[in-house]
Amino acid sequence: MSAKKVVQQFEKLVEADPTNAGLLQKLGEACQRAGDNIKAADAFARVGECYERDGFFLKSVALLKQVLKLNPERNDINFKLADLHLKLGLLREAVAYFHIGLEEAHQNRDHATCLATSKKLIEVEPHKPQFRLYFAHLLLWAERKEEARSELVDAARLLRAHHPDLAATAEAIELKPGRDSTSSELAAVRALRFELNDRTNLERDLLLLDFEQPN
Repeated sequence: MSAKKVVQQFEKLVEADPTNAGLLQKLGEACQRAGDNIKAADAFARVGECYERDGFFLKSVALLKQVLKLNPERNDINFKLADLHLKLGLLREAVAYFHIGLEEAHQNRDHATCLATSKKLIEVEPHKPQFRLYFAHLLLWAERKEEARSELVDAARLLRAHHPDLAATAEAIELKPGRDSTSSELAAVRALRFELNDRTNLERDLLLLDFEQPN
């Protein structure tokens, strides 16, 4: 029987029993042998959903990583991996996948996904002002000024608490009631976000340095 025929046989079986993880796994493997990585990725993603439903989060993570290798265009998988890592209590890994998904959504000009993801990042790490700044920036572009103002006030509070040298900048980014944002203020919010990201990256790099004396 040809590889294509095998795929068709498993598709019929899955149609009759769509939540059977074993059948979906076999369908994915058959699609791979037939050279159809897109269909294989879709089948394996459904297996991952079954594993997650049954509480096997690590198995789901392993399979969804395979899905991304087969079809890197499945940006939704990055967000599923982020959520799974949150369920596993792995915050750093979850944030990393949120960032990957957010960057992809930004490149695709998917503003709705960018808004939803940046809001999720605020929920996950509420003490990071750069997440609030990005969210506020998106809200301003969407003409949601009152929501943006609230996020900028919170961002300014965090800046004063954790980055006192940026207190003057914090004052500058707070939109006052009745005032509209200008292009220069949008640019200031964006520049401040990049400054904070640079500091975060520097802190991360310093933590990775080995300060032991050389032999």
